[in-house]
Amino acid sequence: MIRPAFPRTFANLAFAAILGLGACKKEDPPFYNQLTAEQRTWTAPYQANTEWRFRSNRGVERTYRVQRFSDQKLDFPRKNGQAEGYIDIFEALFYRADTVAKPMATFLLTGQRTSLAVNPAHFHFEHCFTDLPINELATQQPLPAGYELLPLFTTSTGTYQNVLHYHFTQPVLNQSVTGDVFYTKEQGVVRYVSKGLTWDRL
Repeated sequence: MIRPAFPRTFANLAFAAILGLGACKKEDPPFYNQLTAEQRTWTAPYQANTEWRFRSNRGVERTYRVQRFSDQKLDFPRKNGQAEGYIDIFEALFYRADTVAKPMATFLLTGQRTSLAVNPAHFHFEHCFTDLPINELATQQPLPAGYELLPLFTTSTGTYQNVLHYHFTQPVLNQSVTGDVFYTKEQGVVRYVSKGLTWDRL
């Protein structure tokens, strides 16, 4: 079994969701929490060796590169060694080219039963940590607080369709960092705003 290298919050969320399904009885067949075809479309920005390049409103450029990538079907053995069930887990970790101390962007997608209300897509970029509302978008339900869907959005480098805008507040040390992330299913982050800087995808 792999050990996700995501922040503890994301790892706890993913495996709490798995455990929350309830243990199968010994006579039950193995369950399989499989990612759907629609859910897998959200992995497009996170393939192996992917690079995201940004330029700030002050002319500074940054590059984020996928350095860890995994797409696996994991099993959960019973005490007798037989599989209790299986789960699809997709994960990708971006590191900034100017710092390799820790991942600066992460994406974790876990298979789930359709009755489970928890969103399966856990996302982190710089100071933003959130669950992408992919279930709400798929079922055309209202988006969670802080989110809005923009049919068309233009940055300094391009125009994008169906952009998720998320306004966040994240505690960092003894202060709170606020900002905005603009995100598409196809490209991932296209704009990030925080600490007086606006970073647009190149």
